[in-house]
Amino acid sequence: MINIAQKLHQELRQQLHELDYEGISGLEYYKKAHQISCSILRRLRSALTGYKFKQPEEEIEFFKTIKPKLHAEVLFYIECYRMELNSPTIRDKKAQLSYLKQLSIHYSQLLNQNNLLKLYFVTERNEEDRLLFLRSSNINSFIPFDPLQEFDEVFPPASTEFAKIIAYQRILEEINEKAMAIRKGKKQPPPNETSALNWTGTKIELVELGYALHSAKSINNGKVELKKIMMGLEQLFNVEIGQYSRYFQSLMIRQGSRTPYTEKLNGNLSQRMDDADLGKY
Repeated sequence: MINIAQKLHQELRQQLHELDYEGISGLEYYKKAHQISCSILRRLRSALTGYKFKQPEEEIEFFKTIKPKLHAEVLFYIECYRMELNSPTIRDKKAQLSYLKQLSIHYSQLLNQNNLLKLYFVTERNEEDRLLFLRSSNINSFIPFDPLQEFDEVFPPASTEFAKIIAYQRILEEINEKAMAIRKGKKQPPPNETSALNWTGTKIELVELGYALHSAKSINNGKVELKKIMMGLEQLFNVEIGQYSRYFQSLMIRQGSRTPYTEKLNGNLSQRMDDADLGKY
């Protein structure tokens, strides 16, 4: 079962990577990411129905470390969708920061609802594992749970709570990154200074180009921050890249070539030179 879950998690990461290449963002991205992760979790749940673990240690590892990571993906993307849906429509810096501050308080409170279990998670304790992560166990732990969750025969409540902890921690990191981006964001250029060039490729392709330029030290003799290169590309091509580090992570886990766009550039340029040799240009 652990192998099945790990394969499903890898499949999820690959599908999310492919989603990045569609060039969508915001509500549409989070909606599709949530649909993909829900589908994967349903398959895991189906595989678990009626399954009996051979050893208690295997069951504990599964529900304590494997399943929560996969379940957290579902929770993370639905919360991101809600966060984006309720975001201020006006492009006002103060309003956006105020909204993010409220969200940070909200998710911090959710994270601290079960402080005992959070402490158990953070300190990596294990003395209660048999009570918390074995489905055959009658929950009689010092850690309180929502009584409604105890009726879930497939997922132990502690496993679901661990997934929430992972998801809410990640959400708080997401909120912090958004707030930092707003605070450090560049001012909008005057209309007469707007570039006439518009990026029509995908955002992940532009991110790959930005990382390539930074890695090659082709700008300012390499004495420039990656962030400034990304901001320059945004201004040059009238596009908002957003969280480029997420796109870079997608490139890193991609199966096959991890630099498809720069390889495409190289191939197209070589073809153009070949065509020029033949008098086609």
